[in-house]
Parts: sequence; C-alpha cells; structure tokens
Amino acid sequence: MIMNCLIVGLDDSAASRAAHRWAAQYAYAVGKDLCAVHVMDWPVGLNASAAKSGTRLRVPKHDIAEPYWRGIRRVFDEASSPNGSILRFAQGDVAEVLVRLSTDADLLVLGTREPMRGGRYLAG
Repeated sequence: MIMNCLIVGLDDSAASRAAHRWAAQYAYAVGKDLCAVHVMDWPVGLNASAAKSGTRLRVPKHDIAEPYWRGIRRVFDEASSPNGSILRFAQGDVAEVLVRLSTDADLLVLGTREPMRGGRYLAG
C-alpha cells in the first residue's frame, strides 16, 4: 500500500492531466509527497515476455514497453511535483486498483471524463 501521501490516477487524458496538476499543487501546499498511478489494461503497454493477466498493484519498469513507459513519464513530468513524488504503474481494473492502493493514502485525486447519465465515472 501507499501510505501518508496523495495519490492521483494518471493517464494521457486532459482530465487526468488537470487532476495531476491540481494534486501536485495541493501536495506542495500541504507538504506531502505525490504518487501518480497509471493503471494499465492487460496487455497494453507490457513487454510480450511480461504479459500477465489479472491485477498487479505494482508493475516493475522492466515489464513495461519502453515507448509506453516514456510516454506516461512525459505526462508525469508535465506537472511540477514535490521532491519525493513518484510515478507507479499497476495493472487491472482502474477503480479497483486505485481504491486498493489508496487505502492508507491521505487523498485520492481523479480526473473525470464527461459524466454519462447513469454511467460510471471512473475510466482511464
């Protein structure tokens, strides 16, 4: 689990980038570290030799295809996060993974896509 920090769900959508910028500013304001979590859908983004189905709360860098890792890292680097902030990769259902990882976090920040009447808000 991730303890005593702020967690932000991160992907390359405009809403996620806005949430990440807000979370980074908030982390500075309250003196906390930020952990950006990118949740991958299996097998997208994984090296062929590392493709495992199911939920993984941590996917090591060597399991991630380098171009995919660099792309998400660029998104992470767009916001000026406090020293000690990290980018973490996970795999599985986005909602399940972020809720499980945020159990001991101080705050979970998410960007939302346009709301759909009666639909789920958490995607990507």
